[in-house]
Amino acid sequence: MNAKSAVRDIMDRKGVSTKMMADILGSNMQKVCDRLGMGKSTNLSTDKLNEMIVPLGYKIVLMPADEEMKEDWYGID
Repeated sequence: MNAKSAVRDIMDRKGVSTKMMADILGSNMQKVCDRLGMGKSTNLSTDKLNEMIVPLGYKIVLMPADEEMKEDWYGID
């Protein structure tokens, strides 16, 4: 899963719309749609990913590859 897909999935789980995310980020819907769309870039930078997931209650974690992922965790390829 890429970072954009993970953020979209987390937003769905949390019931956060694109408009709500734009409000959280102090941005506009078009910018959020551009970040999460399947346009030129297939992924988000670490900074942009962190900016979007922290308000959703998530954080970026590096863990050993042989550790088991939990159900609501996301592995980014």
